[in-house]
Amino acid sequence: MIASEYVDNLARAGLPSATGNSSLVLDTLGTLITVVSPANNILEFDLGRCSGYYVFDVEWLKINGEWKYRHTLLDAISNCIIDDAIYDTEDETTVEKFLKESTTNKNKKAITTDLDSKYPQIIEKLGFKHQLCIFHTKKSLNRQLKVFKDKFRLLRLNTKNVINNWK
Repeated sequence: MIASEYVDNLARAGLPSATGNSSLVLDTLGTLITVVSPANNILEFDLGRCSGYYVFDVEWLKINGEWKYRHTLLDAISNCIIDDAIYDTEDETTVEKFLKESTTNKNKKAITTDLDSKYPQIIEKLGFKHQLCIFHTKKSLNRQLKVFKDKFRLLRLNTKNVINNWK
């Protein structure tokens, strides 16, 4: 829903709404929400009140035939976007720069990521605890168990063949 629709719905519900360039302030789940300008369709929350628990991910996008990388940082408690940017690379330098700029003057407790091996060092360097995404951890564990099961099945079949041929 765009901000102007949001303001219209509030007005229909009999709640105070923003007019002109003034802003609308709501307290939702303890997070300050501000519609800065309904005409510009901007909806944001008070970044100074970030929980300190973040989720970071990089999405691969193909734009005009070229791969780009969308770096996104979310507040894990309020589910609000802290920062979002598209870069040409997904290397350690870019990730560190993005996270450092995105978390300057904000609470720093933990960042949850997928299992990418470059993240732990960067996150610790920036003063956060590193947490692994449960979904990605389970996915990796299932993949490793399948490989183990397939190897064990082959080993078991080979052992049966050796025993059967020995008799």
